[in-house]
Amino acid sequence: MTTRYVLSLCTALVVGGAFVSVSAHALGDADQNAPVMGKSDQSIRLIRENAFFDRHIDKAVKHAAVAEAAGSQGKGPDLIRHTQLSLDQAREAQRAGNVPGLNEGIVALRETLNLPQGASLEDATASVRDARIKLAQAGGIRTVDNRMAGTAVGGMNAQYGRGTRTVKGELIGDEVSSRKEGGNHYFLRDQAGKDLPITLTEDMGRHMRAGDKVEAQIDADGLVLAIAKEQ
Repeated sequence: MTTRYVLSLCTALVVGGAFVSVSAHALGDADQNAPVMGKSDQSIRLIRENAFFDRHIDKAVKHAAVAEAAGSQGKGPDLIRHTQLSLDQAREAQRAGNVPGLNEGIVALRETLNLPQGASLEDATASVRDARIKLAQAGGIRTVDNRMAGTAVGGMNAQYGRGTRTVKGELIGDEVSSRKEGGNHYFLRDQAGKDLPITLTEDMGRHMRAGDKVEAQIDADGLVLAIAKEQ
């Protein structure tokens, strides 16, 4: 009796184990054969909706656009500086996850910074333009072709990403900040008489003076992306 009970129990365990094994195998096959497009699309959407990712990819696109505009204007040092800033922001965005275009954009930025000696400014501009387009794809940001708009400011919000605005007004020297922090600090007095504190890059500062009537492209963080004297 005892022997028969043990044998029955062993048989049940073997059959049960086999059933579990087969079921697990079947589930594994089902997972492998399940479509991944839905999961992938959802993952991309969740990453893009992440505030950390959104903030940094937006800045990466903006700096790449400024680098491209600098290259179109023959300003090599500004192109390099903003390309590096774009790379820094793109790497930060990558911490939230990868989406199509992000890795490719980072590679294009690195290629821009590592172009062989003797490469032309036009090559660097084309390379950073490619990076901007890929980063914009990663962030779901609409892109425009800026090759014919290198020196223009107005009407170019799309190239700089989200949260940018165009401000027209007069440059007022901020001598206190300039003495304390160095650099080119100004107030931009808009047409309503409101003074907006801004800081210009070294290259921008060479072409601007207090009293100039200007039109500037400024992002949500107060960064001057482009500035030009009003015609």
